[in-house]
Amino acid sequence: MPTEVTQNERKRQREREAQNGVIVESVSQTNGSANLNSSTNSGINNGTNNSGSAVNGGAQDGSSNFNSSTTSNGVINSGNVSNANADTSNLNNQNGSVNSGNSNVQNSGNASNADNSSGAVSNSANGNATVSNSPNLATNLESIKERLDEIDKDYNSRYPVADESIYGNYQYQDVTIPSENVIREQAENDLTSYRDSGLAEINNDYNADIAELDIKQNEVENDLNSTRTELADELNYGVAENQAQNISQGIANSSIAANTERRFRASIDAELETALNKANTEMAEIALKRGIAENEFQLAIENFDIAYANKLENRISELNKEYQNKQAQALEYNEKIQKQREAIYNEWRVWAESYTSQLEAEKGRDKAYYIIDQLKGLSKAEALEIVSDTDIVAALGNWYTPVIDYIERVLK
Repeated sequence: MPTEVTQNERKRQREREAQNGVIVESVSQTNGSANLNSSTNSGINNGTNNSGSAVNGGAQDGSSNFNSSTTSNGVINSGNVSNANADTSNLNNQNGSVNSGNSNVQNSGNASNADNSSGAVSNSANGNATVSNSPNLATNLESIKERLDEIDKDYNSRYPVADESIYGNYQYQDVTIPSENVIREQAENDLTSYRDSGLAEINNDYNADIAELDIKQNEVENDLNSTRTELADELNYGVAENQAQNISQGIANSSIAANTERRFRASIDAELETALNKANTEMAEIALKRGIAENEFQLAIENFDIAYANKLENRISELNKEYQNKQAQALEYNEKIQKQREAIYNEWRVWAESYTSQLEAEKGRDKAYYIIDQLKGLSKAEALEIVSDTDIVAALGNWYTPVIDYIERVLK
């Protein structure tokens, strides 16, 4: 577990400090006091009277200490300026710096310079600097709120959250017994092979019996059709032959010829009737066998369903016992690792509280840096109007008083 903010966060912090020229040392979470220190770049001479040089003035009140110093780059002085225990402040802007406060002036008197982000500068004889071309306060305020929300979201995403991963290998075992529907479905899946193979065997037997009966039925139908064809041919041939003989004998139109043909036709009809009776008898037998096969098939399905149902209930009972045993074992294991988990959580909680506290401090400092940076170029009244917004007050928290002190001491 990490015990401090990452090096990348520290790097970003130092970059912001370098940009703002401000280093915040600490914030007390109990009394809301803060130390805000600003550092100089070059050319600091305490108590000297050289032209173009400025000195550092110390200021202190009950809860906050602000030390500010000027840089020789971008400072406009009208003469030699020295400060002996004076209440002075400096706000470094992007294009220059502002010197204000009570100063003892040797040579040409008090001098001050204010340079806002647009480069506009105004000088006054009494040492007070004013800023021109202030941005629209409402727009600026909304922009500040949006950025503060972004800072909150960024830090909130980094807060530690306790989840199962903190316990490592000490994970609880699942003690949940599946529902009846789930167990039944599992039992059915276990018996899928048994059910499919059993039904397939019954269907195969039935289909084989029906196929055999289909073959016999086709044979009967084919035999009957063949007999009909043969008898028809025999009838036609016999009638033609008798007529030829009758003509040769000169009795074609006699009653003898007519009776002979009638008897011949009757014999053919008798043979056809015999063939039809035989076919009908065989077809009836086949139909009866089809019925028997159908009944046997239905009975086999019913018997199999009964056997399958019994087997399914037995499997469901087995699964219930298995899950009950697993539940008992899991409960016993979970009781064993409970103390280890509690110890792990307590250790994690101590770290999480410390790390969260560090993040909260970093977040508050980031917000303070950002707001101070946005107040550059504004008058004191404009800056106070922005930071007096209830959302800004809530966002700053313990950093509200240090920012107010900064505005009072630096801005005019």
